[in-house]
Amino acid sequence: FKQINDEHGHAAGDAVLRHFGQNLRTHTRYDDFVARFGGDEFAILMTGSNPAAANKRISQLQNATARFPLIWQGKALPIKASFGHASYEAKCDIGELIRTADEAMYDQKHSRRDADEVKKAGHNAA
Repeated sequence: FKQINDEHGHAAGDAVLRHFGQNLRTHTRYDDFVARFGGDEFAILMTGSNPAAANKRISQLQNATARFPLIWQGKALPIKASFGHASYEAKCDIGELIRTADEAMYDQKHSRRDADEVKKAGHNAA
């Protein structure tokens, strides 16, 4: 949200946050618990789920986020989101669970950034 705030103002950043929140609401179940950690970090507690179902829901959310940018003052503001997830094991604590999900999210963020750089390099070489 910092980049949106810096380039388009805080009202645009707030609108992006609401837009993303609506995507979260649309692509989570009624009994899922969604929380904002701060800034651009969120957590979704998916009780009664399994890794395959979590992957599917995250993929749906990621696709919806990419396909439906916020239209702000006549301009499309694309929203990029990285996701990570972790499955609760009886022997792990909440801190370990959050760290695992956070590491997975950063891995995805770096992979996406690397892919964007490859696209740019390929585009520039053409």
